[in-house]
Amino acid sequence: MAPKPVKIPLNSICPTEYLLPQDKLDEIATHYDGTIESIEPIVGYQVGPHFYPDNGNKRSCFVYMKSHEYILGYRQPFDPDEISDLIKSAQKAQRHNVHTLADLTSKIVSRQEYDTIIDK
Repeated sequence: MAPKPVKIPLNSICPTEYLLPQDKLDEIATHYDGTIESIEPIVGYQVGPHFYPDNGNKRSCFVYMKSHEYILGYRQPFDPDEISDLIKSAQKAQRHNVHTLADLTSKIVSRQEYDTIIDK
């Protein structure tokens, strides 16, 4: 039997990206019916009170902008190497002034701008 996703509080998420392309958020919107259940669960690691998404920054940001308090997700089993890489990604986001999902909402850009910045 496959595990069921759990509720991940949005205020516990430490973004592991510092920039989001608008077109990806638009794509997520096509699946959204007003409920959390319509968004694919995220995947990541819980470290103390913090959740580091390995896959799900864009979906987390999207549901945050829709004023939800949590998103469904899967907590991965502890893997020190993966967690270390995600914490490094979160620290990079923090150097770009992205500490929370609220901060990440101010870092949504066009696809062209995203590709120009990320490709540097």
